[in-house]
Amino acid sequence: MVSLRRLVLVLSLSSLLLLSGCSSLKNAFESLTQQSDSSEEAYSVEPEDLAAIDSLNLYVDLANGAQEQIDDYLTYDLDAYEQAAEAYSTSSVSPYFTCSYNLFDETTLYESALNPSTEMDSIERNTLIGKGKAYMELLDTIKRDCKELAKYVNAEDFKDDEFARSKDLLDGLWANIDEFYVLHDDLIEYLDVLFDKYEDKSYDPSNPVDVALHNMNLVLEKTDQVLDLLEDAQAISDPNTLQLAYDELNGMLVAHAGEEKPTLDAGLQSSYDGFYSSLETQFLPGLKKMVRQYNNQELEELDDSSSYAISDYNILVDYYNAVIDAS
Repeated sequence: MVSLRRLVLVLSLSSLLLLSGCSSLKNAFESLTQQSDSSEEAYSVEPEDLAAIDSLNLYVDLANGAQEQIDDYLTYDLDAYEQAAEAYSTSSVSPYFTCSYNLFDETTLYESALNPSTEMDSIERNTLIGKGKAYMELLDTIKRDCKELAKYVNAEDFKDDEFARSKDLLDGLWANIDEFYVLHDDLIEYLDVLFDKYEDKSYDPSNPVDVALHNMNLVLEKTDQVLDLLEDAQAISDPNTLQLAYDELNGMLVAHAGEEKPTLDAGLQSSYDGFYSSLETQFLPGLKKMVRQYNNQELEELDDSSSYAISDYNILVDYYNAVIDAS
């Protein structure tokens, strides 16, 4: 079995704007990681497919790392700086900004993105190279302007030009961040196409790790569907849809409690147990609350709860990925 590694969701739903003029729920996408040699031999995964998977995983590392830097660091820092700059006229407290954007192993990721596996056909390779190049060029522009803004603020040049240069840099940064998500989504969609071609969906029921990942993946597929529904709750055609999703997930939890557990080593067992504990104590109670809000048509409250649903989902994904990383 070649296991699926999932991308953590870090953006809020569309009604919870984080970016200037652009924010949407980012669809989770899956990367492929190698399992043990015995699993590869048992299912006769072709070497060229494994080479392609390795190459796709590097693109996923690039996308994961870039999105983390943009969402977790840059947008937060820019928001904080803008608030401080706005308050400067009345408080006289000088604003502060540091460019914390730092894509881990950037050189290696960039080189890999420009040199995908030769086991893929030429159209796939050229398409990946084109998308990767545009993606990286935009990231370089964002990083350049981020560092330029940091130098400007730390030198307190805003005292000389009344924040004129700051405004130009911020306008450019926000526009490029919006464009980043366009390119990011485009890259994800193409990777998804390639995943469907190269991934090995078989799993060995006698392999405890395969069983654990299979069980967890079934849960995540259903939670994915819930998040898709919450993206536009007003468009749900069947009012029972959310309740049915809750019932199905709760049924999975009940079945898990009553079934024989796969025997895993201590590290894997901790993540596997943590996954189901988080499902029981965080995601499902949150979903039950959202079912009630939807039934009462408390849509603003539902929007607020949806952001917490993404955080709860991320915890599930972290446990899932931890099992893959440790296997």
